[in-house]
Amino acid sequence: MNRTLRLLAVCLPLLLAPLAGNAAGEVARPILKLKSQVAGDTVHLGDLFENIDAAKAQIRLDQAPSPGNAVTYQPSQLAAFARMYGLDWKPQTYMDKVVVERLGQLVSRTTVEAARRKALAAKGVTGDLEFEIASRAYQLYVSETQAPTVAIDLQHFDPDSRSFIAEFRAPADEPRADRIRVAGRAHSMIDVPVLNRRMMPNEIIRASDLTWVKMRSGPMLANNATLLEDVLGRTPKRPLQAGQPIRQADVGAFTLVQRNESVTMIVRTKSMTLTVQGKALDNGVEGQSIRVQNPKSNRTVEGRVTGPGEVTVVIGVMSAAANRTVVQR
Repeated sequence: MNRTLRLLAVCLPLLLAPLAGNAAGEVARPILKLKSQVAGDTVHLGDLFENIDAAKAQIRLDQAPSPGNAVTYQPSQLAAFARMYGLDWKPQTYMDKVVVERLGQLVSRTTVEAARRKALAAKGVTGDLEFEIASRAYQLYVSETQAPTVAIDLQHFDPDSRSFIAEFRAPADEPRADRIRVAGRAHSMIDVPVLNRRMMPNEIIRASDLTWVKMRSGPMLANNATLLEDVLGRTPKRPLQAGQPIRQADVGAFTLVQRNESVTMIVRTKSMTLTVQGKALDNGVEGQSIRVQNPKSNRTVEGRVTGPGEVTVVIGVMSAAANRTVVQR
């Protein structure tokens, strides 16, 4: 036992001596950063390597990417930087890369659309618009210290089709800012009535059955109902689905009186109003003149449809008109 303790007493200082020397005098090796974020417009050595001297960390290496973008430094570039500035580092695999991302603030879609509307308003395109963008998805960034503004320069505009090609840059007051080229088209939007439920023929379309939706104006809506009076009080000629544009040919006037059905005849004269039962000889919609027969006298008169199964016959006015005709003759 004593012999073992004496052996440890001799060997332990020899084993600990190298560790103490490392802690006291040896400088730790640089460590590669896999991903780094920068706020300014410069990439420093400290953005690629950590565990290096503070003075070396501030060495300026490269121009930072534009706000919101990133750049990747490959192993060969990193090895060149390490040799240039005396860092004890070499790439071990092809995966030894650093992605440096430039911080920035995103310009909102609202801001971009407002600038786009302003540019098109200068060409006379105003109102409720929807934009169809043909280019790939894009985002605009500015640095954290810049105002998130955008300017748009129209390179091409066709007033007939309202197609355009524009260049976007952000911020608006920076002529040297990165530019994004965008192609698209502006569509005017209008409110169109559509059914909010499925409707069948012989149902009357009422205001409670309609919902207003926005649709692109143009030739596709030429045969569709776009006004309330185009559909209100009318009836589908075939089953119509909810949410779909209503073609004017798909609706017609609601027939209040069917041919050969019994109707109520309201006979008005200068001195009295009579109500009798009659027989309709024609189909009739509201306000339409149809022929009605009195079953008792078999006399046929003309009347105006004033309600479901109801026809109003005004005799006094007809007699007065006939009298004036006789006098003129």
